[in-house]
Amino acid sequence: MIFHTISNVITSECIEKKSRFICILSPLIEPQDIEKCLQSAGQKYPGARHYCFAYRLRQDSVITERCSDDGEPSGTAGSPILNVLQKRELENIIAVVVRYFGGTLLGTGGLVRAYTQVVQSAMNEAQIVKQEYSEKILITLDYSYYSRFEKLFFESLNQVMNIEYAGRISIEAWIALEKLPRFTAEVDNLTGGTASIELLGKGFVPRR
Repeated sequence: MIFHTISNVITSECIEKKSRFICILSPLIEPQDIEKCLQSAGQKYPGARHYCFAYRLRQDSVITERCSDDGEPSGTAGSPILNVLQKRELENIIAVVVRYFGGTLLGTGGLVRAYTQVVQSAMNEAQIVKQEYSEKILITLDYSYYSRFEKLFFESLNQVMNIEYAGRISIEAWIALEKLPRFTAEVDNLTGGTASIELLGKGFVPRR
């Protein structure tokens, strides 16, 4: 299962009648990433009047959408932001727009235009990538097999999240669900059945 999102965080800014609008586009993997992005925006841009946002997050075959006006007139911020994400057909993405009030009221039409414009501007700078439904796994194997494992199998992984060197080597990574059965069999064959592969949960990550 494949869909499109952005590859990394993008920031764009525009000024409308002295109000400063800053859009932060971020890719999402897990639901808890949403709160992290909102907290990050508040920490990086403190003291703003509004922190409006919209996101689209796919889990299995269900897409969850939510938006917030955060004190702006109803429908003037969150909905326009979400509309841009929908029109671009992007998933697992959040757009947070920070507004520093410039002292001049923009009216409902002006707000809709400003929020739409700053998100579109960020989108124009974003790199669109494919994401793939994957399983997070924890691979544990002996040091004697690591060099061959790295050479043969690292290209099969969508993302390597962490490697720990202790009594044995532990590798936390994502792999496409469709590749997992063959990957498991080949690792088992390489290590003579001494490696373990623990399943940690499913999600969507960039496809290599």
